[in-house]
Amino acid sequence: MKNKQTLESPDLSPVSPYSSVKASADDAVVMHIFSLVEKFPHISEKKITAFTGIAAGLAHSFMRKVMAKGWIKARQVSAKRWLYYMTPEGFAEKGRLTARYLGNTLRTYKVAQKVVESQLELCKSRGWQKLAVAGSNELADIAALNITSSEGLVLVGRLVGDGESTVSPGGTAVFKYPDIKNLEFDKVLVCEPAFVEWTAENNSFDHEKQLDVVGRVMEMSF
Repeated sequence: MKNKQTLESPDLSPVSPYSSVKASADDAVVMHIFSLVEKFPHISEKKITAFTGIAAGLAHSFMRKVMAKGWIKARQVSAKRWLYYMTPEGFAEKGRLTARYLGNTLRTYKVAQKVVESQLELCKSRGWQKLAVAGSNELADIAALNITSSEGLVLVGRLVGDGESTVSPGGTAVFKYPDIKNLEFDKVLVCEPAFVEWTAENNSFDHEKQLDVVGRVMEMSF
């Protein structure tokens, strides 16, 4: 008698597949706090909140964490003023976080380069020669550089969101998102989530012309 096939139980591990993303974000906040304390020993928690751009409650939690770990210590110098300073353990932690950050950055760059090259090979095989790049970040820079250095491909311009500069150091034409309707292109390489959000609100845009570069990079990085 044949044994009945059984389905394997799904992995119900409480560890999220995006835990590494959160860890990287937490590291970035801690490194920012370290830099602020080094430069401005008399900085207030309110200003730390403003500089890091996170919620006041979250900033307070991070300050409690770094002080509980012994990375930063505080000394009250007046009724309403505190003096923060880095400890030797804090400097050691900063060095460790910096090394990890640089390692992640290098890995992400390699992934980005691989994804961009793959997308451009797809464009060449399909005859999509006129390409646009959506984004003002480093991923967009990588995409633009690869397009301009690829034979048979033309970079018609870069698209950026509101508040971003329309001046390109490489001399490439830069446009705002809505200007995409005036551009002649075969595909747009999407390099930042903000463009995805904009297209979701703009039903007149042909979504078939998008190549999701940023999504692929995120999938391969974590």
